[in-house]
Amino acid sequence: MPIWEDISAADVLVFTSPVYVFHVTGQMKALLDHYATKWMAHSPERQMFSKQAVIITNSAGAGMKNVIKDICDSLKYWGVARVFSIKQGLFESRWDLVTSKRKLKIKRQCQVVSSRIKSRKNPTPTLDVKGKFYLMRIAQKMIHKDLQKRKQPETRDHIHWKEKGWLGGKRPWK
Repeated sequence: MPIWEDISAADVLVFTSPVYVFHVTGQMKALLDHYATKWMAHSPERQMFSKQAVIITNSAGAGMKNVIKDICDSLKYWGVARVFSIKQGLFESRWDLVTSKRKLKIKRQCQVVSSRIKSRKNPTPTLDVKGKFYLMRIAQKMIHKDLQKRKQPETRDHIHWKEKGWLGGKRPWK
């Protein structure tokens, strides 16, 4: 819980992972998997729908898109309003061997992302995130209807959605 409490309290989320066999490291994957219960299909939290996140990755060459996708998928399904990325192939095995031109390019990427985050004081979710929310809302209703037909108890996830009012007219970003 302490890690999720820090994630929930943060103004901006920053996730970093180098490329490891064309994906995130095992440690990052374990962290993201651990909080799968916070995905919209289960028990999303309202505060995530007003957060911004940055994913930072690098590699000696390839695989950065996969790392960003691995992390971005979880962030969007958590409901994170805006996700930015900073990626750069270093083409070296050590930082001190990276050219000054490449280091300047990284610095510029950081400045652009920083400006975008600062310009959005109260971010609202992208259409992609809202779309995922609406699909999960429909799924929650359908699952509940099926359970009622079979005289099964409500799921914990459905109770969560119902208590938040999201099965009705409330939305987590309003």
